[in-house]
Amino acid sequence: MLSLLNGQFISSLVSIRKFAVEGISAQAVVDEPATAELGWLLQRYEAGEPVALSAQQGNALLDRLGRDIRRAWSPDGWAMRWGSMPSSEP
Repeated sequence: MLSLLNGQFISSLVSIRKFAVEGISAQAVVDEPATAELGWLLQRYEAGEPVALSAQQGNALLDRLGRDIRRAWSPDGWAMRWGSMPSSEP
């Protein structure tokens, strides 16, 4: 999930059925398609398409996932934090 400055969220769900390659985690495999889908949804959002979750929907999803998972790291080292982003206004 990505939190937008206006309180809305963009979310992506990617899963794999079966994966067993030594040395590569399932998380590493789904990381790129999930990131790509978030980018594609963000492009659609910026083009005015209604692809974002409302603040209420996004927070309900976070509640279902568990509020303790407000931070995640990808296998490649970037970090994502859930919740409100700081405003860009002074």
